Amino acid sequence: MRYESMELRNWFTRNYQIGKASLQLKSVNARTGTLLKGWDHGPLGHVYMKKSLPLRKEGETAATGMITLTVFCLKPGESAPQGEEVKEEGDAAEDLEDLSKAVLGSSADTGDAGKSYHVLVSIYRAENLAKIGGYNPNPFVTVEFSGACVRTTPAYDVEQYTWNECARIPVQTPVYEDTILIKLWSGGSALTMTPDALLAQGLISFSELRNNSLPARWFCLYGWDTEEVPDVKQISKSGENIKPNFFKGKLLISGRVERLGADETMMPAGITTARSAVEPRNMQLALLADVYEVCGATGRECQVQLAFGSSTKETKDWVSPGGLDKIAAIEAHGKGVLINDYGEDDKVFDVEEVTTFSFTQEQGRIDPILTMAPEEAKSQPLVMVNVYTRGVLSGKVRVGYAMRQLENFRKYEPGNPGRPRYIPLEPMPFNMHARIPGSVLMVIEHFSTDDVPRHNRRTVKPMVYIVRAYVFMARNIKVDTAGANLALRVACAGISKTTEPEFGQVRPMWMKPLELRVTLCSDHPKEPPTMEPITVTLLDSKTILGVKADRDIGKTVCTYEYMRQKDNMGRWEPFRLKPQWVQLFGGNYGSVAMGEVLIGFELLHSKFRADLPAIQMWPVPEEEFDQKKHFSKLKKATLHFSLYGLRDLIPMGGRSEEPLVNVRVKKFERPGGEGGEKRSKYYSMNFKYEKLVEEGQEDNKDDHLHKWKTDALGQQGCRNFEFFQVQKVNVLLPDKEILQPFIAIRVLEKPVELFQGTSLQLMPFGNEGTLVGESRQSLNSLYPCTWYEGVTLDYPYTYQENKIRRGVDRAIKACASRSLYQEESAEERAKGLQAEKEARRQEQLDYMKSLISMEEEKAEKIDSRAMPLELRPFRAVYNPNGYLPNDKECLRVREEHSLNMEHLSLGIEFFTSADLGKGSLILTSDPLFEV
Repeated sequence: MRYESMELRNWFTRNYQIGKASLQLKSVNARTGTLLKGWDHGPLGHVYMKKSLPLRKEGETAATGMITLTVFCLKPGESAPQGEEVKEEGDAAEDLEDLSKAVLGSSADTGDAGKSYHVLVSIYRAENLAKIGGYNPNPFVTVEFSGACVRTTPAYDVEQYTWNECARIPVQTPVYEDTILIKLWSGGSALTMTPDALLAQGLISFSELRNNSLPARWFCLYGWDTEEVPDVKQISKSGENIKPNFFKGKLLISGRVERLGADETMMPAGITTARSAVEPRNMQLALLADVYEVCGATGRECQVQLAFGSSTKETKDWVSPGGLDKIAAIEAHGKGVLINDYGEDDKVFDVEEVTTFSFTQEQGRIDPILTMAPEEAKSQPLVMVNVYTRGVLSGKVRVGYAMRQLENFRKYEPGNPGRPRYIPLEPMPFNMHARIPGSVLMVIEHFSTDDVPRHNRRTVKPMVYIVRAYVFMARNIKVDTAGANLALRVACAGISKTTEPEFGQVRPMWMKPLELRVTLCSDHPKEPPTMEPITVTLLDSKTILGVKADRDIGKTVCTYEYMRQKDNMGRWEPFRLKPQWVQLFGGNYGSVAMGEVLIGFELLHSKFRADLPAIQMWPVPEEEFDQKKHFSKLKKATLHFSLYGLRDLIPMGGRSEEPLVNVRVKKFERPGGEGGEKRSKYYSMNFKYEKLVEEGQEDNKDDHLHKWKTDALGQQGCRNFEFFQVQKVNVLLPDKEILQPFIAIRVLEKPVELFQGTSLQLMPFGNEGTLVGESRQSLNSLYPCTWYEGVTLDYPYTYQENKIRRGVDRAIKACASRSLYQEESAEERAKGLQAEKEARRQEQLDYMKSLISMEEEKAEKIDSRAMPLELRPFRAVYNPNGYLPNDKECLRVREEHSLNMEHLSLGIEFFTSADLGKGSLILTSDPLFEV
């Protein structure tokens, strides 16, 4: 939010405020459509040009003046425009329409300008407020919107407090912001010289509140414990943020927007008494939990805590590291105990040093948490799992946590123990650089009472499984890749494997499945195991004096639990590899997106490894493609590229020669040719500046291509060129848009040539000049229309336009990155398997029908319509004498039949030989006859 205020300047007395106005920076950045002089790239966004905003004082509704502003809001990588504004006819209406859509919702009409509203936010009460420094807070709430800030009555030294107050804020459209800001504070003290402390804050959309009122509901507040994170501001100053991980209380509020009539008066901002509202219904809830083990926590002893809101329970005892059976299995794996030989790559892996704390049933059973909770899921607090460790000299320290919705856990069923699952832990700020993040294996269930008999927990045994990680490629890497050896490490259950490093690649392509032979726990060989989290890490692989010195760039933790199984007929269920683009986070606190990786997973029992080989990831030619063996196929296409010109090239070392433009597309082919043949990695096109257009004439000034210099981007003497050239190249691209083939447009200086024009001519610095800059653009949304599902050349474009648009939208959506890997749900998987089974069944039916051949009957000479064979369609066996649908032929009719034909009421006119020389009846493909 940005606030602009105007003050009256005095020389001998204090300045005082005339009024202030506010703008929401998010809406400024989303602005589109302004045209500027000197800007040749169409409408410009991210700017409000010379907007007049009303100035108001706090607590007053009348405007005290107007202020005209030009505001830019730019994200990283966006540049500020230059030039003077050019207003088009109807531009003001466009502004009003954009603002109305952004603030009042997409369904609002532009005729709403100048209407008055009251924003009413009711604050009822706060409960379970956390202590600050061992003392209860002094809570009060502020509501901010449209330049106004309203404050409730303060309370003192309370854990819960009831206000029953309503904050009223007047609004007159158009407004330039959409966020209503609600803050919960703890009041400071003038005696102790302590300022107000912000406990929590929340956002409400004005446009959504205008369309749909907010009923009374609890908002659970989460922040940070001052003992664990003493200075959050210092972390924020570094440009990073950490996730809230501590329950601070809950606040009951409601809200609505009232539109004022023509005869109603807009009231000033202030506090009124809130009208009564129905609170969310509560239910009795008991949380039951059993802990099996904790992995990846560093410490001498470990304890697990379960929390729901302000209620907490812990495991009874502190547990020392254990889990001998599992560790022994991993060590046996490390000694190379393999049943079959799957090549040298299978024997190359690393054993991670992961500390494991195993809990017996008595040690891991947590006493039930009995509490009252709202029935509505949105009002319920999150279920938190906290892991604590302690050492010989160190005290109790929280090393990790996890937060989940209550609806993610099953209901407790007496006599039917739940299957344990691994829950990945978020590390604490001081523990962000752990190589393998921690996780806890446990069962969490809920019931209505706590006096239900507790059954024994499910017994699980260690078994060997294969985890396949299909590592495709990475993109948007936020480090200097010119001298980096980029590799990807995948770790699960104490075993890790790393791809071969790619040197100096902006978008490294590994295209390799990593197979990890891991030990997981399960209660039955045919049931899925308790899958441990999979850690995926992008790293810069280096070796210093023969010692590995890898540097982690970013990582993510993925959860994948589906194991390949056989159906009732003993056949393997079809496997569909569905990779996803997943963000990798790094930085000092693990909150900065450092890159994205395209990855997919597969899980199977180790004894079926030979029966279920890995899917080939490199695209293959279309004629070799097998859907069961390959992920993608290569299809032929033609890439057309039009180069209009270059603008604002910064001078490079004082050189002013005409630059070269190289356009290339990377080939999706397995490295290395047949017999070690070296092949080019790119499809390439080159453009060179010419003085004249193609086939232009020197004496025609319109045929000349111009070049000039400008001052831009903080530099003087920037070069500009006109090219107006078109080229094309045939390419092979993968049919799967998610692989996101791209085109690279590279601008280079001419290479340095010595002794030019002589026999001693040479290029001492190589054939390629200095790189000025490069731009990469995705091609997945530019595929030929016929590549999209259901689009053919048999129908016009207008008939298939919607299908093409849906295909482009799917391509763009497929390449969108996610913050976490999202496994396919059971419903989606069942739907896909059902479709596969139906296709397999239909294929089998078609095959069976092809084995059955029936002898085709021959047509009778005259059918029920008295049509002879010649007047019926041709069929090879049934009617070989019939007419062909696409041909016309003459059927000769004898003269003596003319009388009979005239008496027939068939609508046929017959011409005699006196008129045409000889009668003839013409047959066509049309159902009607032509004569």
